[in-house]
Amino acid sequence: MSRSNLQQAANEFRHWVLTLDDEDVFLGSESDLIDRFNVSRPTFRQVARLLEQEQLISSRRGPGGGFFSRRPSFDGIAHMMSIYLVAQRARLSDMLQVGRPLLVEAARLAANNSSELARRAPSIFLQSQQLELESRTSFTRHAIGFNNTLVGISDNPMLGIFMEIIQAFAGHFDSLRGFTPDRARRYLTAQRRLALAIREGDAEIAAVMAGRMSDELASWVKEDTSENQTFADLVGSRRRGPSENT
Repeated sequence: MSRSNLQQAANEFRHWVLTLDDEDVFLGSESDLIDRFNVSRPTFRQVARLLEQEQLISSRRGPGGGFFSRRPSFDGIAHMMSIYLVAQRARLSDMLQVGRPLLVEAARLAANNSSELARRAPSIFLQSQQLELESRTSFTRHAIGFNNTLVGISDNPMLGIFMEIIQAFAGHFDSLRGFTPDRARRYLTAQRRLALAIREGDAEIAAVMAGRMSDELASWVKEDTSENQTFADLVGSRRRGPSENT
């Protein structure tokens, strides 16, 4: 079969799976699907491998086996995209430039959510947290959890995936070396004001507070003089050691 026919079969299979409302739907046995798409066994196996790589289907052997629908996970997509960005020599400054408007828009959309219960979610998240201000690890988990809550009520899946990619990319760097408890307190003050603005449905104040949070994080990175580093730069500096980086 030609490459164009292979691609056509893959497109038909992909579009079918994407129209399904549920995950883990039984799609058929290998023989069933070969008949459905009118392709040879070797061609079908190439198509199946492609869709498995895209996290759209899974296969099971034995009784009750066959092919089943899947839904790609944010984690898997974000991880692969973060690796791609590292390979492209993306810098922390690139991440900061893109991340700020995304966070601001997520805050604006969250404040405009028509559900009062949804708008309370950031405040509820903050009330549930026992943050250790001396711990950078604890702060990082807290910041990611709050941002995920924010994006969740923005009701925009595009924002969600881009924020996931940014967080995964940042994970390749030691991006909060400028963390101090005092800086964390300033960030949390803006965060609490953001949660209040969202709860009250004030999109303008929510956008301002989200911008302040983003600017606070950016200042930590800038003061650490690492914002223009690529991952390759960071790895190189670690290998050279402190004495060679003075």
